[in-house]
Amino acid sequence: MTRQGKSKRKLESSVIPKYKKKIDDAERDTIMSKEKYTDLEKETEKHRIVWHQEVDNIFNKLKNNNEDICASDRNVVAVVVVDKAGRVRFRYDGTPAKRKEAFDPNQLVTDSMSQIIVADWTNDCLHILYKAGQFLKCVDDCELSRPFGLGVDVERSLKKDK
Repeated sequence: MTRQGKSKRKLESSVIPKYKKKIDDAERDTIMSKEKYTDLEKETEKHRIVWHQEVDNIFNKLKNNNEDICASDRNVVAVVVVDKAGRVRFRYDGTPAKRKEAFDPNQLVTDSMSQIIVADWTNDCLHILYKAGQFLKCVDDCELSRPFGLGVDVERSLKKDK
């Protein structure tokens, strides 16, 4: 073998393994980065799901017939109604009902006239609000106990989960 051939082989034997190791390291780093990205995506999805669950727990929301969004927010202890542009139309804090205990808005429904019916868990009653936010009356004479699940059936009759 010629001197040039030996020199070439020596160079190949020292340089090629170094580059091969660098390529292997880069491939390993790429795989690890992809795994981290996948883990991050999974974690982000978990956070998104938890966030939606928390929002759903905080807010009981619905749309009424005139497209307002009605929400009972147990953290601020109020019913808030916003129009479809997101502007607050009114807030109801239970004060006009003059109950013994603090207002505890829970589930809410609207009827065919867009009146808002709010279950008050603590006071075992229903607050009925006119669609513009005025308090109409409080229903507490129908043996409610911790009203939670409300619904309106096809005949527009109010139903309560047991």
